[in-house]
Amino acid sequence: GKLREILEIRKSIATEISDSLRLGLTPEEETQLTRNYTQDDQAHAAYLRGRFEEVKNTPFGYRNAIGHFETAIDRDPSFARAYTGLSRSYRLLAIPLRAMATGEAMPKAEEMAIKALELDDTLAEAHAALGDVQRVVRFDLEAAEIEFNLAMELDPSSFEATYGYAFVLSALRRHDEALVAIKRAQQLDPLNPM
Repeated sequence: GKLREILEIRKSIATEISDSLRLGLTPEEETQLTRNYTQDDQAHAAYLRGRFEEVKNTPFGYRNAIGHFETAIDRDPSFARAYTGLSRSYRLLAIPLRAMATGEAMPKAEEMAIKALELDDTLAEAHAALGDVQRVVRFDLEAAEIEFNLAMELDPSSFEATYGYAFVLSALRRHDEALVAIKRAQQLDPLNPM
């Protein structure tokens, strides 16, 4: 029951902050701010453990993360964020860590990103995951740019989208813009090992 209480407290705090700052959020913005992506406490806890393992930025950490994300999906097959975690972990195991064969990891990364979007096409991290697949697997920089822009539009504070977008800009030889994007990514998540 404690995790459920934490989610309700988070929702209450977000609402109080919005009200006290008189942000005047639209109903859609308020829903996005206080949204729970799963109603299953154990699925949410497994997802959080997966995110914790990812921070280690090691093959062992990503393999552990995959196990946690799969547990979250077993508990709640409609939990789109868990699919994005799987996509990200598979991609990072293959590129840059080279701890899993690209031919094995990248189709899984793509499949999981697409599944996340099928479940929730308003999820910024799902668009960022597909952008990474487009950039790294398909080498389709235009499609990747579209996905990263969609992700940043949905969530301007998305590290994954801003970070991936910087690489697309650099590959397109728009280095000045890439530098701005990578600095923005650093501001969004200064402790991220990436």
